[in-house]
Amino acid sequence: MEDYKTAKLMGNQNALLPIYRVQLNGYAMIAETIYQRPVVGLGLIHFETVTDIVSADGLVDGEGFKMGFRAKLLPLERDREIVPSLLARAKAIHDLPQPPAGRNACRDCELLNGIRSLG
Repeated sequence: MEDYKTAKLMGNQNALLPIYRVQLNGYAMIAETIYQRPVVGLGLIHFETVTDIVSADGLVDGEGFKMGFRAKLLPLERDREIVPSLLARAKAIHDLPQPPAGRNACRDCELLNGIRSLG
């Protein structure tokens, strides 16, 4: 099972890998449920733009600019516990009588508090 991303994995974008890992494991869980067969591998295919072009000849025509891409495969581990674990955490939070306190310096919490102060 693969997912396609259009980005160059570097520096701060590596912070997105845990999100992609959860996403692909979620897809695998859904596929296994629907097709009743195990998913044997996960891979993130990302398309890096080709920026080392020496000449723009042939890259621009009447329809626009043609960007080249290189496909790269990043194998990811199949983790059968990650999605159920996160779903259990989400349910536990949902079932609380009050929402939990926000984290210190949480930007989303600050935005939510700002919205609450308007009403």
